[in-house]
Amino acid sequence: MTSSRPHLLIVGNGMACNRLLLQLQTHVPDKFCITVVGMEASGAYNRILLTPWLSGEISNDELLLQDSDWYTRHEIALHLGDAAVSMDTSAKTLTCQSGKKFDWDLLVLALGSQPLIPPVPGCQLKGVMCLRTLKDAGDLVRRCNQAFNTGGEIAVVGGGVLGLEAACALRAMGLPVTVIHRDAWLMNRQLDKEAGER
Repeated sequence: MTSSRPHLLIVGNGMACNRLLLQLQTHVPDKFCITVVGMEASGAYNRILLTPWLSGEISNDELLLQDSDWYTRHEIALHLGDAAVSMDTSAKTLTCQSGKKFDWDLLVLALGSQPLIPPVPGCQLKGVMCLRTLKDAGDLVRRCNQAFNTGGEIAVVGGGVLGLEAACALRAMGLPVTVIHRDAWLMNRQLDKEAGER
C-alpha cells in the first residue's frame, strides 16, 4: 500500500473496531491509511441486538453499524471473511487464512471474545450451537425452523442475560424452550439469591 500516511491495520471488525473508526474519523480523519481485516463475512453489526433479530423484532439493516458506502466515503479498506492466522511483529506483517498478507505501521487487535462451550460429552454433536455471531444466529434460525416443523424442542444452556434473552427470542418463534443453568438461581451474576428466587 503506497501512501504518505502511516498504515493502521485493525484486526477484528466488531463493535470495538467500529467505535475506534468513529473516533478516528471524528478526531484525526486524515491521519492514517486504514485497513480492517475481519473473520466474519458481514460488515460490523451490533452483537447486542442478535437476540431481537432472532425473534424478528429487527431487520438485518438495523443490525448493521455502518453500510458499505460509509467505509468507501472514509477510504477505509475492508478485507472480510478471512481470518488472521499469524503475524510477524519483526516484519510487521499479518497473514490471513487465504494467504493474503498485510503490512502495518500500527496494529490494533480488536478480536472480541469467544463463547464458552462446557467441556461435556456430546458438545460437538449436530444441533449443539453457540450464539455469538450473525452466522450463528442465522444457523440457529434455520435449525429452529427444522425443529418447529418436526416438533423438536430447544434447550438453552446458561441462565444469564444472554441465555434468557435467547430463550425468550426462541420462545417467540413458537418453540418449546427449556433453560438449563448450573447455579441455584437464574442471572446469579446479576441478582442475589432473594431476587433470583423471585
